[in-house]
Amino acid sequence: MNRRSRGYAPQPIITKINTEGIFAAGAELSNSFCIGKGKQAIMSQYLGDLKNAETLEFYEETYQRFEQLFRFKPKLIAMDLHPDYLSSQFAQKLSENHQIPILKIQHHHAHIASVMATHQLDEDVIGIGFDGIGLGKDRNIWGAEFMTANLNDYNRMYHFEYIPLPGGDKVSKEPWRMAISYLYKVFGEDFTNLDLPILKEIESSKVQNITQMIQKKLNTPLASSAGRLFDAIASIIGVCHFNSFQAEAPMRLESIINDQIKESYDCEIQKESISFNIMIRQIVSDCMQGISRSVIATKFHNTIIELVVKICVEISVKLDINKIVLSGGSFQNAYLTENIENRLKINDLEVYLPKAVPVNDQGIALGQLVIAAKRRELSKI
Repeated sequence: MNRRSRGYAPQPIITKINTEGIFAAGAELSNSFCIGKGKQAIMSQYLGDLKNAETLEFYEETYQRFEQLFRFKPKLIAMDLHPDYLSSQFAQKLSENHQIPILKIQHHHAHIASVMATHQLDEDVIGIGFDGIGLGKDRNIWGAEFMTANLNDYNRMYHFEYIPLPGGDKVSKEPWRMAISYLYKVFGEDFTNLDLPILKEIESSKVQNITQMIQKKLNTPLASSAGRLFDAIASIIGVCHFNSFQAEAPMRLESIINDQIKESYDCEIQKESISFNIMIRQIVSDCMQGISRSVIATKFHNTIIELVVKICVEISVKLDINKIVLSGGSFQNAYLTENIENRLKINDLEVYLPKAVPVNDQGIALGQLVIAAKRRELSKI
């Protein structure tokens, strides 16, 4: 047995629907896959990021072991909407080899459904999916989604305004790129005249290169991402320009919070899109006036908390839905999550967070599994 699986004993998650024969491939990062047996969902152990040959090989070996151990025969496959994920490519091959149907599941719908599965919810909920990236139906990158959802489908109600990701995946390791993207969006080329830490600590030639990429729309996919917004703020105020590990910038931003501060910034809801232009201007102003990073970081977090609560209450009143589901890697932020949860409960809303599975992408496979099971139940796939 591979040393990485030694001692692992799968603990089935009981579901309300029949999952028999469904294989859910999971996400690209923080991957686990999931298989269905009767009304049980059986998650693999944590497999890691499927971006190198060794991890992918272990993923395939683990699946084969699950087939043997649980006498599992796939009858239906669920995968992420993103076709280039290695987990998706494995799922496609499995579908072809067994000549069985495959369903593509939107990343953030799967996040919400994973929480619903652990709480045995099978009804309409308000789902908040905050993370780094996940491909959306419009082929843009999603990551800050307010939706109504059930196990069969979802309706995207609001999202953070789209912003260019200069260099694509590079932004996850270099938060300063997102800072430049937001500063350029709000101030135009004049942002280079601002007295900000980032413009003193990042080479001007690099800043100019990123600006040109944005202007020419070269390798700058659009994203509505909570994770990338947190990255940008951390870099703008000089907390973190480079991530040496996943989500370092948001973690550093959270680490300097002063929970005695109750003030917040302003943002604007424009139809379905949420603009942070005003907030960015206010943060830049505070920064240039010498306001401490701790104060700015706290006011920023408070802004997101107030925004989430406002939108949830609005949707709840409008659609008469009182169950709120929070999922996605950004909710590993304790200050953000605990304050949102407490504020929603004060408004007589029921709040559901992940249990039995992590809040990050490791739980995606469970969501994929129950969505596929529900769609099969409704359509007799």
